[in-house]
Amino acid sequence: MAPLMAARVVHNALSALLLFPVAACAATGGGIGTYSTLAYNEESGDLNGLEVALVPVDGGLVASVQMAEDGINELHLATVKESAGLLLFSLRLDDGSTVKFSMKCSPKSCVGKYAWRQATVKFTLPKSNGYWNKK
Repeated sequence: MAPLMAARVVHNALSALLLFPVAACAATGGGIGTYSTLAYNEESGDLNGLEVALVPVDGGLVASVQMAEDGINELHLATVKESAGLLLFSLRLDDGSTVKFSMKCSPKSCVGKYAWRQATVKFTLPKSNGYWNKK
């Protein structure tokens, strides 16, 4: 009887692990993954664009964000909150300023905006493998 009970506990634990990403995916409208416009500019030798990777973690999502716009070229991690179908998170930059993101994601793209200092920038990020995962 004990082996059967142990197998049931393992089955329940595995089921929870397998179902968590499904629940997180549903919460983001199917938006888990990488969304990117990062590209190398041959003329200037600069990396330009924005990349956001949404990763499910215990109890929610984390955004891995690389900004290569407006003089910022930093990689950050942020805890994502959901409110009224929007994904919200903030980044604290090395200069002490804060960038606030608000976006809505689908399996094909994320559309949103970020506010930094006096500017608000709108963006559309197509789903991709990400700049750093290209072969």
